[in-house]
Amino acid sequence: MSDELARRLLDIEEIKQLKARYFRHLDAKEWEPWADVFADDLEFVYVDTSVQHVPATAEHLPDGQARVNKAQLLEHIAEAMKPVTTVHHGHMPEITFVDDDTATGRWGLTNHCEYPNGDGTFGWSRGYGRYDDVYVRTADGWRIKRSAFYRRDMA
Repeated sequence: MSDELARRLLDIEEIKQLKARYFRHLDAKEWEPWADVFADDLEFVYVDTSVQHVPATAEHLPDGQARVNKAQLLEHIAEAMKPVTTVHHGHMPEITFVDDDTATGRWGLTNHCEYPNGDGTFGWSRGYGRYDDVYVRTADGWRIKRSAFYRRDMA
């Protein structure tokens, strides 16, 4: 195996590990390590605002999408997730390299959310969708620079 191929395979594995940490820290509500999976100049896009809980601070784009930066995303998710128990599964990654330090990835998503109804009972929803990500290599390893989030509810 060539050194170039070996490096590419290691990069793919590192990107998969990065996205695994994204889901693990999100579900565990570990906000500092979750923040570390993102580049400082993150752009997070909610593709379909009709089915997604979009931050009030989001910039609404002409195409109907909404965009937030890293600080906005972290503040919104930490607050929105307080009462919710979640399980997110990312699967079937398709990772493509733009150059040595930039890659794109598409991940399938399924998730389960359980939340209090306020009357002592709990509600739940299951969702599915995908993430279209852009990754950049930094001095600290691969980070998510852009993530476009597509989500649909099943119930």
